[in-house]
Amino acid sequence: MRHKGDYRKAVPFYLEGFHFIDFSYDDQFDIRFNELLHRIYQVDVIDVPKVGAKPKLESKKIIYDRAVNEIANIIPNFKEITDLDKNKFMKQSYSKILSLLSDFAEQTKHKNNNFDYDKDIVHNQKTIMRFYINGMEKYAVKIWLGNLLGGASQSIYLSYGRFSIDSDNSFNDVIECEVTKTKDLKLKMTMNFMTGNNASDAYGIAVEIWKQIVQYLNH
Repeated sequence: MRHKGDYRKAVPFYLEGFHFIDFSYDDQFDIRFNELLHRIYQVDVIDVPKVGAKPKLESKKIIYDRAVNEIANIIPNFKEITDLDKNKFMKQSYSKILSLLSDFAEQTKHKNNNFDYDKDIVHNQKTIMRFYINGMEKYAVKIWLGNLLGGASQSIYLSYGRFSIDSDNSFNDVIECEVTKTKDLKLKMTMNFMTGNNASDAYGIAVEIWKQIVQYLNH
């Protein structure tokens, strides 16, 4: 290529990206001609040493599990769980469990046109859910917060079947608040049909309750 002025204006747009050798300056003709010969015969103008073989490298493994565990065991945790913490946790869990049961019932209603349910909110700490097949009541569950077993912290109580709204003296299961070794709060079902389950949060317990409900709806 030979040009005058800005070489970028001498190249048509449809040839941009191609390799050019600039022969515009006569005093550099020999250099450019030598470059052209190397280009034609595909010989590098400058001999670049070949890259050597890739060395065999291995990543170092840092084992720190023991150190982490030992530190965790010797660092004290002064966090205190109060009765107020437990009661707040139980109120939140109660609301979450009710919300999840309503979601499960609503999804069942969408899938089964002969299924329906209603929710009777007696007050902010007691709710009754009734379940119907073909308009006939098949099952009901009452869920409420209280401390029937004594103590400062509240528990969640479950009663299944037909019952009086005003009577909370009988129940089928109790969900209590537990404090773990790491001083976190979790739920635990302590009675009856769910004794062996490992659910420790609102979702897991709501699933177990729903399984119990569906079991009776299938009868």
